[in-house]
Order: sequence, then C-alpha cells, then structure tokens
Amino acid sequence: MLAWLCLGYAPLSMAQFFHQAEVGDVSDSGKSIILNRGMVEGMRPGMQARFYKDENQMEYIGLGEVVKVNDSYSFWYFRNIPENLKPKTAQKIFFSMNEEVLKGRRPFKVVQTKAILSRSRDTEISNDSVPDDLIIESDKFVEGEVAVTTSPTVDYDLKTIETTQWSGGEIPIISDNFPGELESVRPQTEPALSDSSDFRQQNDLDISNSVIEGSVEKARQAKARGTDGQIAGQIRANSAISRTTPNDFDRYQDKLSGQNKLALETQSRIKKNGELWSAGLSDKELRRTIVESGVIEERERRRKSASNLASHHINLRYSTAVNPRTSGIDPNNSGNNFGLALGYEYLLEHATEKLSSWSIEGLIERGISYENIGGGGINGRIAWGALGFQIHWFPLWKPTAVRRLIPFVGIGIKRGNGDLQSGFLNQTYDIQLMGTDLHAGLRFRFSAGDEVNNSAPMGLGFFAMMSGEQNRINTTTGLQDEIDTVYEISEIRYSFGVSAFF
Repeated sequence: MLAWLCLGYAPLSMAQFFHQAEVGDVSDSGKSIILNRGMVEGMRPGMQARFYKDENQMEYIGLGEVVKVNDSYSFWYFRNIPENLKPKTAQKIFFSMNEEVLKGRRPFKVVQTKAILSRSRDTEISNDSVPDDLIIESDKFVEGEVAVTTSPTVDYDLKTIETTQWSGGEIPIISDNFPGELESVRPQTEPALSDSSDFRQQNDLDISNSVIEGSVEKARQAKARGTDGQIAGQIRANSAISRTTPNDFDRYQDKLSGQNKLALETQSRIKKNGELWSAGLSDKELRRTIVESGVIEERERRRKSASNLASHHINLRYSTAVNPRTSGIDPNNSGNNFGLALGYEYLLEHATEKLSSWSIEGLIERGISYENIGGGGINGRIAWGALGFQIHWFPLWKPTAVRRLIPFVGIGIKRGNGDLQSGFLNQTYDIQLMGTDLHAGLRFRFSAGDEVNNSAPMGLGFFAMMSGEQNRINTTTGLQDEIDTVYEISEIRYSFGVSAFF
C-alpha cells in the first residue's frame, strides 16, 4: 500500500492517505471494477472512496462503493463516471477512503420535533413567519428602534419539524360559559419522525469530498512549485508569497533555478538518439547544455556523498615527550613524560555546513611527568589527571572524508590536579595543572562502517600528531622541603591513536 501523500497542514489532525491499487478487471460499461485490495486490507461492503488517476496530475475519476469483498480483491461500483476516465485493466489508480477522512469527527446530530397546527393553518411552518390572522393593517405606523437579533446557540447540526393538524372530535362538550357547543379536538394523524440517515450520509459525503479535494489541490500546487517555492511558469511576484515589484535578485534566482532543468529540446534529443544525443553539438554547446542541466553539480554531489561520512568520533591516544626534563644527578624518577587520553570528537558539520571543516573534542587525560624539582637536582614524579578541550581545523579536506589522509591543525586547553612525590622528599605534595597546546597532525579513516554491515555501522581510523605544550604546575600543599613551588613545563610531544567513528 503506497501512501501517496500525507498532508500535515490539513485542518486539525485530518491528514489524508492516498492508497494505490491495481485494476484487475473492468466491466463493459466501465462502472464496475475489481481491485487487488480485499478483506486483508480492511475493505468492507458499503465503504466509499474517491478515485484518481495519474500520480502527478491526480485527475478525479469518480466516487466508488464496495459491493463485494473477497480475501485479496474487492468489487467496486461507480454511479457516474465520464467515458474518457473509465479505468482500464492493469491500470494503477489512487483512492482515499471516506471513512478514513471522517475518523475523529463527532457524529452529525439531528434534532426532530413535532408540531400540531390549527385546521386553518398551512402545514408549512416557519420560525420567522407570523400567522396571517394575527396581522392587522393600519395607517398609524410608528417606526420603532431597530432590533438587533442574535442567532441562538444550539447543540445540534440540523433540526427537522414534522407537522399535522387538529381535527374536530365526535363527542360534543357542553359548557355553561359558552352559548354553543365545543367540539373535542385531537390530531388528525400522529406525525411520524422521518429517517435521518439520508441527512447524515449526505453530510459525511460533503465533508469527505471537501477535505479530499482540498488536499489534492494543495498537492497539485506543491508539485508545480520548484525547490524555492516558485510556481512553474510564473515569476516570483505572482507566487503564493506575492511582492509588489519583482527585483533583480529574484530574476537572478529564477535564472539559477532554470539551470537545473533540462530543456525540452535536450530531453527529446536524449530520448531519440540515446548515447549519441550530443553528436550534433559543438564543444561550447555541449558544455552549456551540461552546465545548465545540473549534471556537473549532481556528479560532484554524488562524489562527495560517496567519499564523505558525517559521524561522531571516539578517540584513544597515547602521547610522549620528545626530550626528558630530569636531572642527571638523581637516577630516580627519570624518563620522558607520557600520557593516555580518551576523547569524544564532534564534527561541526552536524550543526551547520559553514563549519564543515571544523571539529571540537572533549578529553579525559591521565599522565606521568618527571621533573627536576630543585633541591640540588632531585627528580620528582608528578602523576596527574585533567579534563581538556581542543578545536581542530581541517584546511584541505573535511574531517568526514573516507580513505584519505587528512591534515589538521588546532589548539587546546586542559586543567587538572595530581600529586608530586620523590624518595628524597619528606611528604607527597598536591599540585594543580593548567596547560595549553598547539598541534598539527594527519588522520586517516578506513572504509565506513555502513559499507560493511548496516546492523553495526562503525568505522575505524588512526591519527598521528605533534604538539607544543605549555604547562604550569604549582604545589598547593605547604612545603617542608627545599623545592620549587611552581614549574613551567614547555615541551614537544608526539601522539598517535585510533578512532572509532559512527
């Protein structure tokens, strides 16, 4: 079952679904057809639907009703159908069920009343009429104030009135207050309330026809518009959002919009000559045709789509300093500084295309630094943990590129704390760390995960980078040893790691 359209702008929640079916057989008169939709699809005898043909134009065929249903097919009957619109065998047609359109609406409420009139009164009753016997002609007319009438609020949709007349009775009644006899009176016949189902059916039909036709008309208008909302064949000033005076910018946009549509002449040439459609064109004419058709732009879009994948990154990296910063006097706590970091990288292309060459990354880093802490050449071991934030810029290729070496540069900042200890110190000291860095590197992403297994769309990559770091470490515990309280650490580090992107 094909949902041709779902119009979210229909009143309230009345979005219409148009279903597609195939005609199995057609009667000689064209008024009876068989559709490949039966009880399995919810068809029942008595259901009505409005039928259309041609998915693009949605040309109205007529109102059909289900007369018989089997498991997989149903018989439909059309009361009035034009000769040129009669369905044909194997034709695809579209229909909207009146029952679906009316779902959610309250029942149509009909109030029926009885009225008994005098024998001299016409049976046609009107709420606004005044009986003739109550009207007195007079020349002494005085105009009074204009009365403002307000229609009363009622809780029904339709009110019907059934009338009858009083009739003379057979039993006379003698009264001392009147010189003659009074006849007993009773209604001639008991008025019967008429069946209101016709009113309800007509009301349901009027509502469904109005809603469906309105939805179809909106769909036709939407299909007639370009990507910028312009109606085909009209300038912007005559579109749904009208302007008093078309300007040059509007005309320029219309020209660009027209470049994405193949001329009818070119379409006919391609259809007739196939691969040789361009044989009769000069190089200049061929280029103009290709540029105006949007082929170059579309091929570039396909290339970018195949070679790029916007994703999220989880990065694991190991870094180490190029040179040690320890003293040769103390053989303990010596070596190159190193660290291990886990980060989440967010590609800013997710936020806006204008920032597609940028990404930001949040880090949790744990490191060990060996430092000459003074006191005659004592080496200390500083174990620290920090939270970091980095910004990366990819100048040549976007970070979404797949199977390509991607250079990048960036800056970062981190802040944390830790402890300083040494066998020559009387105690362990608490420290705080604040650092900044400038970095540059290369990244490579292997085949995207969605190219291998859609159930686990995750890809892998690796990266390497060099960074210049400037870290400041200061002790927060009172000193009991002759060591420095602040350490400025400037070093060059290289890092390498792996990435998982999804």
